[in-house]
Amino acid sequence: MLNRQRAFIAGSIVVGSYKIKNGQVDDEAIRKGLKSAAQDLADLVVTARKINPGLHGWFEGTLHIEPDGTVRMFMQGQSSIQAAGGKEIINDFVGGLFGKSTFPKLGQDCLLWLKFVIKKGS
Repeated sequence: MLNRQRAFIAGSIVVGSYKIKNGQVDDEAIRKGLKSAAQDLADLVVTARKINPGLHGWFEGTLHIEPDGTVRMFMQGQSSIQAAGGKEIINDFVGGLFGKSTFPKLGQDCLLWLKFVIKKGS
């Protein structure tokens, strides 16, 4: 199981850590997909902060990614989102991932645990 800490930042989003729980996939392909997903989440946060400027916190979960890079499932784990709209931001993010090839072709199914942190700020 590959485990990375504080992988990278996209806008107001930090990919706090991630683990490849199942599958022998290229770490660089996972990082590319996570960067894309983090940017999608950062864009949602910018919009949500127009209504809820104090939005911040974190959430974690496991993605099922198909061999072609399409996200098929997100099993949400623990979360702590501050300010109104926290639950909606997670739902919007997950809804935007389903059926989308966010990740490069991985060649096999992959289960990926991750933790996103939404930093305080405007």
